[in-house]
Amino acid sequence: MNLSSILVVFLLVAAGLVYVFQQKPESKETSKPKKTVVKKVAEDELPPLPVPSPALPEPAPEPVVAAPAPPAVWYTARRISSMSETGVSSVPAGREVTKVSETEVLYNGKSFTVKPGDLTSDMMVVADLLTKQDAAGALEQKERESAVAAMEQANNAAVKAHAEDKKAERRQQAAAAIESIDRQIVSLREKIKHERDAELVASINNRISSRGAVIAKCEQAIAKLEAERLRLSSLQ
Repeated sequence: MNLSSILVVFLLVAAGLVYVFQQKPESKETSKPKKTVVKKVAEDELPPLPVPSPALPEPAPEPVVAAPAPPAVWYTARRISSMSETGVSSVPAGREVTKVSETEVLYNGKSFTVKPGDLTSDMMVVADLLTKQDAAGALEQKERESAVAAMEQANNAAVKAHAEDKKAERRQQAAAAIESIDRQIVSLREKIKHERDAELVASINNRISSRGAVIAKCEQAIAKLEAERLRLSSLQ
């Protein structure tokens, strides 16, 4: 080993010793427990205690809101009419209508102008109107039936009277025809008598007579007239 190597080793050892001696006091200081220093705080230095906030009033319960009432149903309080190009239209009392505005309603798709008092939503009023309508309808029906019965009775009487007139007219015509037939029969019988007398005279005088054919024709005519007289007598 040369001198330079020995010198280097010596310096390294010396440096190590110096480092060891410097680290020992620090390790002692760190090993000692530190004392806690408590500083007394004056009362004036204490922070103010929080002031409790005043109790808030309990919230009032929300008012109960009733459900909205259904829209009113409107009825006609009296008969209302409306003039249009097609004629006059009307709504009887007590009928349900659709209210468009204070002056207009709809009924069966047609518009009608109304005035205050023409409409009502009171069912008691509507019931009273319908009751009156039923009574009026029953009275009207009764009057209509009475009128129809009276008309039928009058018609039957007129038909009966006409039939009686026709029957009387036929009787008069039959009577007149019978009188005419009776006169014809009397005339034919007189002719037959006259022809027989003439035939008798011819027979007495031995003359040929053709009175028999005339008498036969008159007798045939009398038979037809008597048959017609019998038929006409049945019509009386």
